[in-house]
Amino acid sequence: MSEESLASVPLGQRVTVRRLSDDGRPTDTVGVVSERDEESVTLETKRGPVRVLLSSVQVFRLVTPVPWRIAKFLARGELAVLSLSTLLGPEAPTRDTAELIDGLLTTDTPVFLLTESEAQAVGDLEGHGLGHLVPLLLSPDADQPGSDFLALAHARLQDQLGEVVAAGDVHFTATDPQTVEAARQFGWQARIFTPPSPA
Repeated sequence: MSEESLASVPLGQRVTVRRLSDDGRPTDTVGVVSERDEESVTLETKRGPVRVLLSSVQVFRLVTPVPWRIAKFLARGELAVLSLSTLLGPEAPTRDTAELIDGLLTTDTPVFLLTESEAQAVGDLEGHGLGHLVPLLLSPDADQPGSDFLALAHARLQDQLGEVVAAGDVHFTATDPQTVEAARQFGWQARIFTPPSPA
């Protein structure tokens, strides 16, 4: 691709650029196009912004996003259950997870957000501007998480769907390894929640 093509790449697009460095050697830079002017583009990389002169570009290619692994896993289930921590926990990418949930809903996959406290969860979701996800809350009446908690959760989701659901048809993710292991012991297909790779 030519340097003129790189100049027309939209802002926000991830690219790999091979260019000549100041000492004349070829070097590769991977990043998201964040700025541009008549002479250069700026790529936001893991190490910070890098200005790339269009005249130094030898070749470049657009980088297509890698599918989010947990998204693929959840989409394969008859229904998807996410611990609320995958959306609002300290390590959770709230916007990305909300988009993941919205995407699952467009495929008619039933989605539930598992929480121990529905009242707290409603306030948290609304506080983050995610009130549209409140109907997805699944909050069994149980004092402690574990097998009984999951059995109650499974019974509750069957009640909400109005049909029997095999435990193995439920695809579940959580940030806590112990919760994931408990779900596996119960019979759900379960994986640790992994955020998408950064751009």
